[in-house]
Amino acid sequence: MQLKDDGLADPDLIVDTNPSDLPMPRQTAQRLQEAIVNNYGQTLKRQMHRQVQRLREKGFDDQLIQSLYECDGKDLEIKVKDLFDQGLSNFSYERVARQRGAEPDGLIHVPNKGKIVVSVTASNKKIAHLKAQEILGASGKYSEVIGHLVIGRPDFHELAITNAPGIGKNVGIYTLMTIHFLAEMWVRLKEGRLTQDSVDKLLMAEGGYLTVEALDHYSA
Repeated sequence: MQLKDDGLADPDLIVDTNPSDLPMPRQTAQRLQEAIVNNYGQTLKRQMHRQVQRLREKGFDDQLIQSLYECDGKDLEIKVKDLFDQGLSNFSYERVARQRGAEPDGLIHVPNKGKIVVSVTASNKKIAHLKAQEILGASGKYSEVIGHLVIGRPDFHELAITNAPGIGKNVGIYTLMTIHFLAEMWVRLKEGRLTQDSVDKLLMAEGGYLTVEALDHYSA
């Protein structure tokens, strides 16, 4: 009730607030923040285990999906590229190996259309609005940019989700995609419920924050 009275009912706001500024002893505030972050991790584990089980039931290897949930930094960027290299989409994916300053992590090449610039980020808390927006500056050096895709883990802050459609009106396709969503596309592809052509259409048409329910429109 104290947190609610101070306008801090949102767990994301609690995590982002200095523990000393929360209406409770500092050690209690730190334990609360740790519990919220741990809950994000537990949710990811549940999501991963369900997808891994579905792949195993079909006789497919699950290592790549597990890596998406467990890797960080450069290793995670490589795993995203591996998904495309192994047939997620008809589009080719180029990882930007030398990232000097404001550079994207990858480029999706769409034949006869242009490029979708990609940012891949993982954190121990939800990805902030300003962090998600960094992809807009990272596209400046490239020509024929038709879209911006931010792939994130564990999820995106509410402000980033709310503002995504408005940003898309100004810059073309601007998409926020969780690792869970990316992995779900791969699992449905292996299950035969999704095709490479459907993934291509989704990447070209869907902006804003993508939910798994939105994926149903492209799945058999």
